[in-house]
Amino acid sequence: MTTGRLNLPQRLCAALALAWIVPGIAVTVSATGLSLGNRDQTFVIAFTGTSLLLGASFWLWWRLIQWTFSRVLGSAATTAAVLAHLFLWQPLWNAGCVTVDVLRMGQCGVATGVWVGVTAYVWWGLIEAGSQWRKSSMSANAVRIVWGLALVPFVPGLWTIVMLALEQFVWRVDWVNGMIAHALCASLIVGWWLFVWRPAARRTAEVWQRTLAWSAGYVAIVTLCPLLLLLNDPDWMVALWVCVPLMLTGLWLVLTAWMWRIGETPLTPVSADVQETLKCLSCGYSLIGLHEARCPDCGRQSTLDELFGELLAAAREV
Repeated sequence: MTTGRLNLPQRLCAALALAWIVPGIAVTVSATGLSLGNRDQTFVIAFTGTSLLLGASFWLWWRLIQWTFSRVLGSAATTAAVLAHLFLWQPLWNAGCVTVDVLRMGQCGVATGVWVGVTAYVWWGLIEAGSQWRKSSMSANAVRIVWGLALVPFVPGLWTIVMLALEQFVWRVDWVNGMIAHALCASLIVGWWLFVWRPAARRTAEVWQRTLAWSAGYVAIVTLCPLLLLLNDPDWMVALWVCVPLMLTGLWLVLTAWMWRIGETPLTPVSADVQETLKCLSCGYSLIGLHEARCPDCGRQSTLDELFGELLAAAREV
């Protein structure tokens, strides 16, 4: 099956699968003892994972991008920046032998997450609700999902950098450093997710209040998890203070989506949506009030089924 036969939901499922497949392949390749010159095994993991992610991303999405010179240039610039960081493989500061390897891996995660977010912006631009956006085969909500996936490598990388920086430059109190790093990352996840989805979520004030209350509770619980390090049995507490926030993050995403589902408005376009959607497919000029489907601005003649398809896209966007 070629990428040209994949529909948008299939591509999104494949992008989500990359979050699991890429780290697994990278660690497996490193375990084989593969050597890349005089580089260590952490570089092998980073190089394999980054190369797979970049290559698979271009393979998945290139058919849904309206390639222009600026998009080609932007894609090349962001990819070159990530590869330059990878091949230079320099830490942000001088650290011990073991710490420097962990720091480099954290930097790689942050760089990869930034690449995913920036290239999504370069490829599809701002998320807008009008017809100008829907000329693309990519839907606005699909781009939001891709932007959400940028958190997968970015947040662990940021957490690693913050923990190491606090330990080396501030204090060596693990539970305090953990609370700071946990609070920062949890707040980033909540803020980014709500920022990305806020324009698309037609929710009541009550639902948004519940969402914010639940999000504040999530951040608070995650922030308190490092207090488990104060207990006397570190063997399993060390695992819990890292793993519990991961599970809570998944729970927060599921319950947030469930709350939005409960409070959502009907998916059929209302009059305000028609005002926003019934526009020229070429230039975005409003066609409300006209006696024919010909744009007075650019002259494009649209068929009724094209315009009706736009109304359906407004209601059923992926």
